[in-house]
Amino acid sequence: MLRKRTVTLITILIVLLLTTTSAYAHRMLIRPVESGLIQVVFDDDTVAQTADVILYDEDRQVLEQGNVTSEGYFEYDTSLPVARIEANDGVGHSASWLYGAELNEPEPMLPRVLLAVSAFIFIAAFFHYRSSQKGNKQA
Repeated sequence: MLRKRTVTLITILIVLLLTTTSAYAHRMLIRPVESGLIQVVFDDDTVAQTADVILYDEDRQVLEQGNVTSEGYFEYDTSLPVARIEANDGVGHSASWLYGAELNEPEPMLPRVLLAVSAFIFIAAFFHYRSSQKGNKQA
């Protein structure tokens, strides 16, 4: 009986894993190209064509604001005392960059995926153990 249930569960999991579609999430990045020029892209190197860029000083006062070009570039005056640059595409993606800091490249996905899968396995094992203990008490 238990073997039949396990085989059924594994079959259902395999079917679900094979028939699911992928979700394509990505993170927005601000890449400094040269002094006075940045590019706003996603972590898969596609250009954020609709991004708005805001430049701030140390006191969080807006120095300049504008849209990127169709190639994702934004040019600004280098004489401005820029401390922070923020970009937003209006649909939920945003990025910020502290002027002069190293580029914030995306973190590798593998450790996060392994952590999520481990959590699901732990939860499944917990409930399997709990249900097997109930079965032993009734017998």
